[in-house]
Amino acid sequence: MTVLYVREPDGIRRFLRCHLCTKAERPPDAKLFWFCDTCMRRVLDAVQQRAPIPGIIVFRTYNVECRCTHADADTVLAGEGQFHVDEVYGVCERCIHDEIERRRVA
Repeated sequence: MTVLYVREPDGIRRFLRCHLCTKAERPPDAKLFWFCDTCMRRVLDAVQQRAPIPGIIVFRTYNVECRCTHADADTVLAGEGQFHVDEVYGVCERCIHDEIERRRVA
């Protein structure tokens, strides 16, 4: 499958547009969230401050299937909150930090 990188009138490539701020591009190899680097740092801050931001929910859960593999019931998680889904999934501070570092090194 070929991905076409069509640019919108504002210069942002449509396929790479950040799903959170919609004002920047995400890396093509984004893993956790399809967010730009700035928004990924905002998500990390939200988890650390335990305060949601528009488009991101911050929560804890007892449901193992709704959290990353190294989180437990007391771990604060972040998940996308702008879409209405039947199942919420969240990742912890460590996952977000690892993704930011992976992007920085790549």
